[in-house]
Amino acid sequence: MDPLAPVAPPPDGVVPDFHSFTSHQLELCIIFAVTFSAATLLVGARLYTGFCLVKGSAWDALLVVISWCFSAGFFVAIVIILPAGFGRHIWDVNQEQFAAFLRMVPVLAVTYLWPPTCVKLSLAIIYYRINPNMVFRYCGHCVAAFTITPTVVYTVLLLGPCNPQKGNLQCLNSVTISQMATNISSDLLLLAMPIPMTLKLNMPKRQKLTVAALLALSSSCVVFPIIRAGYIQSWVSNVDVTYNQATVTILAILELNIGLICNSMAMLRPFVRQHMPRLGEKLFGSGVTGPSSHPSDNSNSRSRIAGRDRTQTTVTAAAGGGGGGGGGSTRVPFHERWAGRGRSDNYMLHSIGKSGMPPSDMAVLEAQQENHGKIQITSEIEVSKSGESSSERRIMYDSS
Repeated sequence: MDPLAPVAPPPDGVVPDFHSFTSHQLELCIIFAVTFSAATLLVGARLYTGFCLVKGSAWDALLVVISWCFSAGFFVAIVIILPAGFGRHIWDVNQEQFAAFLRMVPVLAVTYLWPPTCVKLSLAIIYYRINPNMVFRYCGHCVAAFTITPTVVYTVLLLGPCNPQKGNLQCLNSVTISQMATNISSDLLLLAMPIPMTLKLNMPKRQKLTVAALLALSSSCVVFPIIRAGYIQSWVSNVDVTYNQATVTILAILELNIGLICNSMAMLRPFVRQHMPRLGEKLFGSGVTGPSSHPSDNSNSRSRIAGRDRTQTTVTAAAGGGGGGGGGSTRVPFHERWAGRGRSDNYMLHSIGKSGMPPSDMAVLEAQQENHGKIQITSEIEVSKSGESSSERRIMYDSS
């Protein structure tokens, strides 16, 4: 077979062009550049929030970074496959180019599979941290297993028996359809998981809606695989595979990068409250929500309450006073801070599953559990003078 012959005969009056850069290819590159740039900025803001504001990050942030790396690798694979006819009509691709196209399909597929999987696992870890209910955590484990197991299986199949270089295109189509089904199912499960939790939150309606929106953001990109599934089903028997695959890839790009954007946005509450306080007050309300709030919301923060300024401080110390340098806080090792321990988490919602208990009682209970072995605040008295911006607070400590 002539390697320079077109893979399929062109329509009447059409001359094959094996080296053109089409508008479809340009559209694909522009969409990736815009969405990936936004994702990069927000992932950077998330890492800044974790390391500079929260003073520690967790495994969910590592998974987001891995997803970002896979997304970048996905575009590198696209750039490599473009000269092989990706984004051109099948009659504008010769046999030699089509062979190179088939060689790159498994790489393109694998680099597509793992970014959404990592984002979903990151979201499952966030859910695990914010709700201590054992049934909820068990469901989170099941969803995580349901997310990662098919991805591993599909990766093995694409690199092995379903590799299109072996000529088994039917196996490739079957893997694609199965992956769409499991991908959509896991998205819907993650979208539904926080609904009962947010309904039980003991907080104002506006804040409850904000929390629900933040938790739903990371799974909101489920719309893209649903649209993509419709396209693929309609093109199963279409021979113009190089052009149609590029169209499907545009939806895949939106799914990957918008998934990163939404997942990062869901964790930027401390960033918003620190650098955009007016917006933060509108979205999350003013003041503190108990011991579970981020230190930047509690420590040395000032809020307007009943027309007065009130200064709020947080005191943390290890039992026995073994810290050096006279500091008031215990230094947590890096590996524990990375794992999310040793810090108060901004997303530990204080009244999950216990809406019947007053928020103040719930805050005291969680403070006792979280600060076991530390100096605990048992009571406090605030003295304020009208018209003055300063306040004095006497705090009694219990070192038991």
